[in-house]
Amino acid sequence: MSLAILCRRAAVCLAALAIPGCAAAPPDRRDFVETGTRSLPLGVSLDGLREVYGLAEGYEGGGHGPSFAYKDERGKGCLIVDTQDRRVETLILREARRAPPQSATVSLREGDLRTSRGLSLGDPPEKVERILGRPHEVRREGNRLTYAWHASSDESPRVGCCYDGVYAFEDGRLVEIRLHDGC
Repeated sequence: MSLAILCRRAAVCLAALAIPGCAAAPPDRRDFVETGTRSLPLGVSLDGLREVYGLAEGYEGGGHGPSFAYKDERGKGCLIVDTQDRRVETLILREARRAPPQSATVSLREGDLRTSRGLSLGDPPEKVERILGRPHEVRREGNRLTYAWHASSDESPRVGCCYDGVYAFEDGRLVEIRLHDGC
Protein backbone atom coordinates (compact mmCIF):
# COMPACT_ATOMS: atom_id res chain seq x y z
CA MET A 1 0.00 0.00 0.00
CA SER A 2 1.38 3.42 -0.94
CA LEU A 3 2.32 6.08 1.60
CA ALA A 4 -0.30 8.47 0.17
CA ILE A 5 -3.09 5.93 0.75
CA LEU A 6 -1.89 5.29 4.31
CA CYS A 7 -1.76 9.04 5.01
CA ARG A 8 -5.26 9.54 3.59
CA ARG A 9 -6.64 6.68 5.73
CA ALA A 10 -4.97 8.19 8.82
CA ALA A 11 -6.54 11.57 8.03
CA VAL A 12 -9.99 9.97 7.74
CA CYS A 13 -9.46 8.24 11.10
CA LEU A 14 -8.38 11.51 12.76
CA ALA A 15 -11.42 13.25 11.36
CA ALA A 16 -13.63 10.52 12.79
CA LEU A 17 -12.19 11.30 16.24
CA ALA A 18 -13.57 14.85 15.81
CA ILE A 19 -10.26 16.61 16.31
CA PRO A 20 -11.07 20.35 16.05
CA GLY A 21 -9.97 21.98 12.81
CA CYS A 22 -9.37 18.67 11.05
CA ALA A 23 -11.74 16.92 8.69
CA ALA A 24 -11.18 14.48 5.87
CA ALA A 25 -13.45 12.56 3.58
CA PRO A 26 -12.82 9.75 1.16
CA PRO A 27 -12.09 11.42 -2.19
CA ASP A 28 -14.37 11.09 -5.16
CA ARG A 29 -12.77 9.63 -8.27
CA ARG A 30 -12.49 12.90 -10.18
CA ASP A 31 -9.03 13.78 -11.52
CA PHE A 32 -7.93 16.57 -9.18
CA VAL A 33 -4.25 16.78 -10.15
CA GLU A 34 -3.19 20.24 -11.36
CA THR A 35 -0.10 20.13 -13.58
CA GLY A 36 0.93 23.74 -12.89
CA THR A 37 -0.25 27.09 -14.17
CA ARG A 38 -1.41 27.59 -17.74
CA SER A 39 1.99 29.17 -18.49
CA LEU A 40 4.37 27.08 -16.36
CA PRO A 41 4.12 23.34 -15.67
CA LEU A 42 5.47 21.62 -12.59
CA GLY A 43 8.71 19.83 -13.44
CA VAL A 44 9.93 22.34 -16.03
CA SER A 45 13.67 23.08 -15.94
CA LEU A 46 15.22 26.33 -14.72
CA ASP A 47 15.95 27.07 -18.39
CA GLY A 48 12.22 26.81 -19.10
CA LEU A 49 11.48 29.13 -16.16
CA ARG A 50 14.05 31.59 -17.53
CA GLU A 51 12.39 31.49 -20.98
CA VAL A 52 8.96 32.36 -19.56
CA TYR A 53 9.83 34.98 -16.90
CA GLY A 54 13.55 35.60 -16.87
CA LEU A 55 15.32 34.42 -13.78
CA ALA A 56 14.64 36.53 -10.70
CA GLU A 57 17.25 36.67 -7.96
CA GLY A 58 17.09 33.33 -6.16
CA TYR A 59 16.58 33.13 -2.42
CA GLU A 60 16.23 30.40 0.17
CA GLY A 61 12.50 29.68 0.22
CA GLY A 62 10.53 26.59 1.07
CA GLY A 63 11.99 24.23 -1.52
CA HIS A 64 15.07 22.02 -1.68
CA GLY A 65 16.77 24.46 -4.04
CA PRO A 66 16.55 28.16 -4.78
CA SER A 67 13.17 29.90 -4.89
CA PHE A 68 12.16 32.65 -7.29
CA ALA A 69 9.29 35.11 -6.86
CA TYR A 70 7.50 37.24 -9.47
CA LYS A 71 4.99 39.97 -8.61
CA ASP A 72 2.65 41.39 -11.23
CA GLU A 73 3.33 45.06 -11.93
CA ARG A 74 -0.43 45.72 -12.03
CA GLY A 75 -1.00 44.10 -8.63
CA LYS A 76 -2.94 41.08 -9.93
CA GLY A 77 -0.99 38.56 -7.88
CA CYS A 78 2.35 36.88 -7.44
CA LEU A 79 3.93 33.60 -8.46
CA ILE A 80 6.49 31.87 -6.24
CA VAL A 81 8.56 29.03 -7.68
CA ASP A 82 10.44 26.53 -5.50
CA THR A 83 12.96 24.26 -7.19
CA GLN A 84 14.82 21.02 -6.63
CA ASP A 85 17.56 19.62 -8.86
CA ARG A 86 17.13 22.57 -11.28
CA ARG A 87 13.42 21.76 -11.84
CA VAL A 88 10.22 23.48 -10.68
CA GLU A 89 8.88 21.46 -7.75
CA THR A 90 6.33 23.87 -6.22
CA LEU A 91 4.25 26.71 -7.65
CA ILE A 92 2.49 29.13 -5.32
CA LEU A 93 -0.02 31.70 -6.52
CA ARG A 94 -0.94 34.35 -3.99
CA GLU A 95 -2.29 37.86 -3.70
CA ALA A 96 0.24 40.54 -4.68
CA ARG A 97 0.07 42.10 -1.20
CA ARG A 98 1.48 38.83 0.18
CA ALA A 99 4.41 38.65 -2.23
CA PRO A 100 7.86 38.02 -0.74
CA PRO A 101 9.95 41.21 -0.50
CA GLN A 102 12.54 39.81 -2.94
CA SER A 103 9.95 39.41 -5.74
CA ALA A 104 10.92 40.61 -9.21
CA THR A 105 8.25 42.90 -10.65
CA VAL A 106 7.11 41.62 -14.06
CA SER A 107 4.08 41.76 -16.29
CA LEU A 108 2.26 38.50 -15.56
CA ARG A 109 -0.19 37.28 -18.18
CA GLU A 110 -3.67 35.87 -17.52
CA GLY A 111 -2.41 32.26 -17.75
CA ASP A 112 0.38 32.94 -15.26
CA LEU A 113 -2.16 33.35 -12.44
CA ARG A 114 -4.55 30.56 -13.51
CA THR A 115 -4.02 26.85 -12.85
CA SER A 116 -4.01 24.18 -15.52
CA ARG A 117 -7.65 23.42 -14.57
CA GLY A 118 -8.72 27.10 -14.80
CA LEU A 119 -8.77 28.11 -11.13
CA SER A 120 -7.53 31.54 -10.09
CA LEU A 121 -7.24 33.81 -7.09
CA GLY A 122 -10.62 35.17 -5.97
CA ASP A 123 -12.57 32.01 -6.89
CA PRO A 124 -15.07 30.71 -4.28
CA PRO A 125 -14.72 27.28 -2.59
CA GLU A 126 -17.74 25.99 -4.54
CA LYS A 127 -15.96 26.51 -7.87
CA VAL A 128 -12.84 24.69 -6.63
CA GLU A 129 -14.94 21.71 -5.46
CA ARG A 130 -16.95 21.69 -8.71
CA ILE A 131 -13.72 21.41 -10.73
CA LEU A 132 -11.55 19.23 -8.45
CA GLY A 133 -14.15 17.23 -6.52
CA ARG A 134 -14.41 16.70 -2.78
CA PRO A 135 -11.14 17.61 -1.01
CA HIS A 136 -9.17 14.98 0.89
CA GLU A 137 -8.68 17.42 3.78
CA VAL A 138 -10.60 20.43 5.01
CA ARG A 139 -9.23 22.74 7.72
CA ARG A 140 -10.75 25.85 9.22
CA GLU A 141 -8.72 28.30 11.31
CA GLY A 142 -10.52 31.58 12.03
CA ASN A 143 -11.65 33.06 8.69
CA ARG A 144 -9.22 30.82 6.73
CA LEU A 145 -10.56 27.69 5.06
CA THR A 146 -8.07 25.28 3.46
CA TYR A 147 -8.76 22.42 1.05
CA ALA A 148 -6.08 19.86 0.18
CA TRP A 149 -5.74 16.99 -2.28
CA HIS A 150 -2.90 14.44 -2.31
CA ALA A 151 -1.75 11.72 -4.72
CA SER A 152 1.28 9.58 -5.43
CA SER A 153 2.60 8.39 -8.76
CA ASP A 154 0.93 5.03 -7.94
CA GLU A 155 -2.47 6.75 -7.98
CA SER A 156 -2.16 9.07 -10.99
CA PRO A 157 -0.08 8.94 -14.16
CA ARG A 158 0.02 12.77 -14.03
CA VAL A 159 2.08 12.71 -10.81
CA GLY A 160 5.87 12.52 -10.93
CA CYS A 161 6.39 11.54 -7.27
CA CYS A 162 4.08 12.92 -4.55
CA TYR A 163 1.47 15.55 -5.38
CA ASP A 164 -0.14 18.06 -3.03
CA GLY A 165 -2.65 20.68 -4.14
CA VAL A 166 -3.55 23.13 -1.35
CA TYR A 167 -6.12 25.91 -1.81
CA ALA A 168 -6.59 28.53 0.93
CA PHE A 169 -9.63 30.79 1.18
CA GLU A 170 -10.29 33.85 3.30
CA ASP A 171 -13.75 35.38 3.52
CA GLY A 172 -14.99 33.03 0.79
CA ARG A 173 -12.26 33.94 -1.74
CA LEU A 174 -9.28 31.91 -2.94
CA VAL A 175 -6.17 33.76 -1.69
CA GLU A 176 -3.43 31.13 -2.20
CA ILE A 177 -2.87 28.08 -4.39
CA ARG A 178 0.07 25.77 -3.67
CA LEU A 179 0.87 23.01 -6.18
CA HIS A 180 3.69 20.60 -5.38
CA ASP A 181 4.99 17.51 -7.13
CA GLY A 182 8.22 16.27 -5.64
CA CYS A 183 9.82 13.75 -3.33
